[in-house]
Amino acid sequence: MASKKMPEKGKLISRRNFSIAGGALIASGPFIVRAQNAIANMVAATGPVTEQGMAETMAPAIQLEVLNPRGEVDPPKTLGISPRVATLAGKKIGLYDNGKDGFADFLDVIEKLLEEKYPTAVIVRFNGGFDCGDAMAARIAGSVDTVIYGSGD
Repeated sequence: MASKKMPEKGKLISRRNFSIAGGALIASGPFIVRAQNAIANMVAATGPVTEQGMAETMAPAIQLEVLNPRGEVDPPKTLGISPRVATLAGKKIGLYDNGKDGFADFLDVIEKLLEEKYPTAVIVRFNGGFDCGDAMAARIAGSVDTVIYGSGD
């Protein structure tokens, strides 16, 4: 493997060489000492280091401001948990199937168990995606006393 030529003492380190050494530091894992030595050698080749940490022969320091690309987003409104229904006897119970494999079979079993335990309850089935959306949620809320929603996987 050919060794990279180090810059002469007093010369600036190119961005490319500094990036290569920095990348070696990040990617090195257990070999971090080797990468630290490579960076130290490159910096040492530029001349003495001042108190500010910059080699005397390098251009003045550039100050960079790092911004968060995610921005600032207000958290969604918290609604809390709805109170439980005191009993399921005589109630309309909604079962929401999000279409995942096997979930319809699971709800079939739940429906059978509910019908056995609460014979006066009425079971209503709903189908849709994982996020049922506001329109479906309003339709469900307006037509049943309680709902069982889950995600099959």
